[in-house]
Amino acid sequence: MKNDVFQSYIKDICHEIKVMAAAAKKERKDEYTSGYAMALYEVVSLLQGQASAFQISPEDIDLADIDADKDLL
Repeated sequence: MKNDVFQSYIKDICHEIKVMAAAAKKERKDEYTSGYAMALYEVVSLLQGQASAFQISPEDIDLADIDADKDLL
């Protein structure tokens, strides 16, 4: 039971960060919003890299449908 809760928690957080990052990329207007978008890019990139290092499938954390470099830069 506990592992299911943790997996759902991580998957939901990753999904929310992915959505925030995609929205932030579209709203780049000034230095602040560009910096915010870059910070979220870094977070998504880190999540994907760590998932790979721990042999966690991107599908398991809802990050399979985004390429941080292509989609967020």
